[in-house]
Amino acid sequence: MKGFISLIVGLLVTALALTYALWDVDVAEFSALFRSANYWVIAPFLGLLTAHFWLKALRWVAILRPLGRFTPAQVTPAMMIGFGANNVVPAHLGELLRTVVFARRFGKPYSGVLASLVLERIFDVTAILLLYLFAASITRPPTEVLTSVVLIAAGMTAGAFAVILFVLWKPHRVLSMWNRVARWLPAHLQERGETVLQNVVLALSSLKAPGLLIVLLGNSLLQWTLAAGNIWLAMWAFGLNDLGIGHRDSSGSDGARRNGPQCTGLHRTHPSRFRACARSLWGNARSSPGGQHFLPRSSMGASHGYRGRVLRICRITSGRGPTGG
Repeated sequence: MKGFISLIVGLLVTALALTYALWDVDVAEFSALFRSANYWVIAPFLGLLTAHFWLKALRWVAILRPLGRFTPAQVTPAMMIGFGANNVVPAHLGELLRTVVFARRFGKPYSGVLASLVLERIFDVTAILLLYLFAASITRPPTEVLTSVVLIAAGMTAGAFAVILFVLWKPHRVLSMWNRVARWLPAHLQERGETVLQNVVLALSSLKAPGLLIVLLGNSLLQWTLAAGNIWLAMWAFGLNDLGIGHRDSSGSDGARRNGPQCTGLHRTHPSRFRACARSLWGNARSSPGGQHFLPRSSMGASHGYRGRVLRICRITSGRGPTGG
């Protein structure tokens, strides 16, 4: 009975999430898009996706080494539960569920497991920033808004690394700082805080091995390269790689910025003119070697349709951000 209730709840949540995602979508255009999709990409897409998650499992095994020796098969269930929950709850709160599931199953401290996930996110952001720098070196210059976001992300990542290194190399000083701050707290809370800090230091100690640090960074870079490949496959399957985003016509990028808002105004009233307007800004990717560099936020984003994707591109190009009105 409990399993049946869980199934019903899961189906209900899925139905609500799909309703929300498709609420403002043109159903006719959405259906036409899927009818014209190239489904031969499913096999390579699933292959890359499997490799992507396998690499994630290997990385988590390496990060968790100070807490115990695990196999990819052991960590994968909790990892996939967390990623599944992230599709339903906001702000990556599924990572908390992942922490609870893994900690309870293997009897590990919650704080230590959660610290390993924080380390994961830092490696992810670092890999994304490095890939961004590579992409920016071979494509047209980014907008000021995107540059600002990247600089903020880089600063926060550097700050997080600095804090982690301080905690690892000066653990006694960190504990001393905690004791001074927590001296007004009850004794049991002081002890609990000290235990949490010790677990965090233990979980982060994998970074003390330079060789492992390089392996973890390489693993993260490969993960996000595979993710980019999946995004490209998804876009190609739905005919979204012919927008020529990296192409500059005679008007240059300034012309795209100037005319981008005009395109966004056509997306609801005149869909066909909207497509023509978008192509007039960036030309035809088939004749441009740099015309296939725009990537959506996720590989699943391609299913939201041609119109919504081009609208987001127009808004980004015009410097108004992906959701600006």
